[in-house]
Amino acid sequence: MSEGVHDRLLRQFEQGERDALEALLARLSEAEARLGAEAAAAPERLRKHLDDLLAKLASAKAETERRAEQFREELLGVDPSPDAFRARLVMLE
Repeated sequence: MSEGVHDRLLRQFEQGERDALEALLARLSEAEARLGAEAAAAPERLRKHLDDLLAKLASAKAETERRAEQFREELLGVDPSPDAFRARLVMLE
């Protein structure tokens, strides 16, 4: 009788291990599928982010050029004192 209990407990243990391994395999498969989907979407997402950054850079460059041109026009229009010139440079930073 003791041997029957031992066999039953061993079978239950083995079944529990199989169930745990199958559950782990299912979770790993889900994680692999999710990572695959994210990896497939990454290039497009990164391209969009790069396009956004390039647009911001172009906008900042245009604004810098506009402000530099405005500054040049102000310098040509008047003869500023050194203090006024320094103050204007500080404001541009």
